Formats: sequence, C-alpha cells, structure tokens
Amino acid sequence: MILKTHHDIHIDNTIIEICNECGKSVRFGTGLYVNRVVDLNDIVTKIEMGKPFPSGGYICINCDNKLHKECLRK
Repeated sequence: MILKTHHDIHIDNTIIEICNECGKSVRFGTGLYVNRVVDLNDIVTKIEMGKPFPSGGYICINCDNKLHKECLRK
C-alpha cells in the first residue's frame, strides 16, 4: 500500500504503519516489517523536517539505507 498524498495526517496524532519517506506500508507481512526503523519525532516535527508522509511512524529499510548513503556523501 502506498498512500497517494503527502498530506495524509491524522488529526489525533495516530502513528500509522507506513514509511514517512516513501509511503510504503511497513505492516507485518509486507516484507518491510522486520527492518523498519521507528521515527520518534512527532507529526509537527516531521512536517518541519519536510517528511513527505509525516503521519508515518517508521522509515523502511530501503529509505533508511538511502538516507545513510546521502549522509556519507556529505
């Protein structure tokens, strides 16, 4: 499941099981569950950071690897 909008924000601050970078589901059974990384920032902080899917409570392993590679290049 990929959400179609980057403004998928839950008013009650519910953390949903998607990657806040790419929007892919990281629920059990997706293949991304085991290696997902919890993002402990609140939704407001994620919006300020420019996260495309700020209601997502996790970062999938694929996006985490991309972010680490970007950091290493700097």
